[in-house]
Order: sequence, then structure tokens, then C-alpha cells
Amino acid sequence: MQCSFLRAFLYVLAASTVTFAQQNSYSFALDSVDSRIMLTIRTLAPVPCLGTSIRNQVQWGEDTIVVILSGFIRPTPCIDGVAPASSRISLGRQFKSMIYLRLREDTSDDLWSISRTEGGFQTIPVRRSFTSFIKE
Repeated sequence: MQCSFLRAFLYVLAASTVTFAQQNSYSFALDSVDSRIMLTIRTLAPVPCLGTSIRNQVQWGEDTIVVILSGFIRPTPCIDGVAPASSRISLGRQFKSMIYLRLREDTSDDLWSISRTEGGFQTIPVRRSFTSFIKE
């Protein structure tokens, strides 16, 4: 009995470790709020704590905005449940022409071309391996 409990505990521990050790996949959306461009990004896979946010850093260049994704921030206290981790990030003021959005996590690096349209944004993947665009 004790051996099977320990085996089950180790299995659950290993499964949760694998979930966070794997490459994460994300979806993102863009919208405009008070003349600012807002990026909403979510994990495709759920994480085991409701309200988990994605740790990020933003760097602005002339024609490229770089968003570096660097793990998760769990709320305290952690409310049991599974849901995607997410973050809402201001990308700055409206732009008139096309910009590039570079999303990085560890060694993965995706690049998107973004243009402003009458109805929102047009996104074209230049290089994509772990992110996808969703229109909200």
C-alpha cells in the first residue's frame, strides 16, 4: 500500500514537472484602448493555479517591439484550479505603418508583421514556432 502511494505521488510530481519543462505555446490578440495598442497573451495549456500571469519584459526599437516571456507568476494565495496563464501588455502608442512583434521564450523566437487596418490589425507570421494570433 505504501509503495503504490509513493509511486502515484512520484508520477504526479513528474507529470507536473514535465508540464513546466516543455516548450510553452501561446496565443495572442491585439486591440486598441485609449490610443494605446494592447497585447493579450495566453498559454494554450492550462496551468495549475487560477490567476497565474505570464512574466514578461518589453523592449521597444524603431520598427520592432520585443516581448520576452520568462515564466509565470502565481498569485498568493494560489486558488486550486486549472486555467491558462495570461498577461495584458501595453505596446505603446498607435503606429501609422507596419511594425514587427518579436515574441521570445528561452531559445524560441517568433516574429510577426503587424499593420493597422480600419477594423483592427492585420498580422502576418514571418517566423512562427510557438505562438498563434487570435482575433477577438
